[in-house]
Amino acid sequence: MAVEGAHDSNIYIDGGIVTFQLLAPNYSAVNNKTFTFTSSLTADTHDEDPSKRYETYQNVFVYEETIGNVQNQYWFEKINDTSDSAHGYWVMHNITYNSSTQFIDLGQLTIVSNQSHINNPYEIDFSTVPPFGAFSGASITALTRAIRKLNSIQNISFNQDVQETPALVVGQEISPTQIDGPTQTTVSVDKILNNNDFIRTLVGKSDVSGQFEYGDNFLSFNKTCLNNFSVSATINELPQASFDFTIYGSLSGTSNSLSSTAVSDNAIEEINPEGLLVTFDKQSTNAVQSFNYSEIINKQATYGIGSNEPSDIQTVGPIIQEASIAIEVEDYEPEETFSFLSGSKDRNRTIKMEISGENSILNTFQLENGHLVSENVGVGVGGTIVANLKYRGYKKV
Repeated sequence: MAVEGAHDSNIYIDGGIVTFQLLAPNYSAVNNKTFTFTSSLTADTHDEDPSKRYETYQNVFVYEETIGNVQNQYWFEKINDTSDSAHGYWVMHNITYNSSTQFIDLGQLTIVSNQSHINNPYEIDFSTVPPFGAFSGASITALTRAIRKLNSIQNISFNQDVQETPALVVGQEISPTQIDGPTQTTVSVDKILNNNDFIRTLVGKSDVSGQFEYGDNFLSFNKTCLNNFSVSATINELPQASFDFTIYGSLSGTSNSLSSTAVSDNAIEEINPEGLLVTFDKQSTNAVQSFNYSEIINKQATYGIGSNEPSDIQTVGPIIQEASIAIEVEDYEPEETFSFLSGSKDRNRTIKMEISGENSILNTFQLENGHLVSENVGVGVGGTIVANLKYRGYKKV
């Protein structure tokens, strides 16, 4: 099934809980408080000295209160510590700020251990908390959710494979078939890349739900994972993006549209000649003409006996990253053939690719632990010499 035309097809994504209420009767400072999602939080982790090292926390739920000239912040963090016997745990931080811009780190309090498999604090199972502790008897109630409408859809295609094999029956030449695995639906989407594109926030999540809309038809889905994401950016053009979903849960028709509660997607913008910025190990005098960036996320679903939907979906291994960068050659030296044999040669490179607008950075893509895997130099239209570099890297979820 292919759905073409941005004017008659839409995708609505449940962006997850944006506010929740924490009930913690043994921890009065946060009991019955509402935590709100924020994309980032920067806090000084050392006592009363803003000049010391800062830590940046991404995608956190924060509760703030101001009493007099003192502001308190509380937030959740998941710590994946393989050296810990529980192999990961959730903590709550508390930072205090006063009117003199002093920062006091009041430390962190462990909420629960052995729950590093969950990605959001509102999924914490408080039943495993030791009795009489600060979070004994605690619970979380979701208050509001965010529905995001994805604009600029160019194409949507669905693919569904039924897992079946023939059953061998004695005395019969033609055997009936039997289902030997759950049915999964793969959805491929092509779209124009939006400024600060929302799709990037779905990487690593295993519980995405939402709705496809085509004309007057609506298809709802749940237990969906983002398998890969790629972007293509060229100067003087609109950047393009594509991504694949795998739907492990249900995909069914509905008459209830999510459009009435959806928040509009971000704007789109053409890339100007100076709009592509790449920070890597080549000279900055070489103008970037284009880049392609991709991520592949491997998922593994676990099913219970007799169940059609998975009981758990985990990310397997690191995220595989690739980046191809085309630069106009002005001051460029190819890699020395045997440089990778040199112990002093750093092959673990961080490659940052940015799409900038008139006044700000619109999208950032960063390849970690990048290795140069190929390069070539050729002459383009008008005699322009262009070098094409390809990097591969891996990062944790």
